[in-house]
Amino acid sequence: MYKYISGDVKTMNDAIALQDEMREKGFKDAFVVAYLDDKRISIKEARERMRKR
Repeated sequence: MYKYISGDVKTMNDAIALQDEMREKGFKDAFVVAYLDDKRISIKEARERMRKR
């Protein structure tokens, strides 16, 4: 199994758009991950932090 990271976006909408683009290019299992200060965080935490802005 290989995992790749692609893109650097600031909004969930942009992340989902990139996910769709990657799936169209053949990466059918593409998914969204969130990072804060170079550490992976949950999507739930990322959404909460975006709401607080």
